[in-house]
Amino acid sequence: MQKDFRLTGSKQHSFVYTRGRTWSNRLLVLKTLPNELDRSRYAFLVGRRIGNAVVRNYIKRRMREVLRLVSVKTGWDIMFIARRGSYKVDFWFLKKGAEQLLGRSGMLIQPSNTVEEDQ
Repeated sequence: MQKDFRLTGSKQHSFVYTRGRTWSNRLLVLKTLPNELDRSRYAFLVGRRIGNAVVRNYIKRRMREVLRLVSVKTGWDIMFIARRGSYKVDFWFLKKGAEQLLGRSGMLIQPSNTVEEDQ
């Protein structure tokens, strides 16, 4: 993920963490905050309780891949916080959980390739 699309530094993280809206499920916590830019920026937080550095980086790579596969609205700061179960689940289950949170928050862009029924 390019640097322009990342939330960097503890000031940016704490700003989104304290002022952003929150949604959660058993795998992830999602925090969102409008940023008034032409792009969305992302942060992935994985605490030390989850595991060692290898495990934490593995979860972050999986979350970056999830965001590569889904379409998200622009103009938002989006923070994903991993919960303990996120390391042990299958990738597609993690993707489904992230999509659910993005959908509930209104950040997910629905694909427009639906088939129209004959009338």
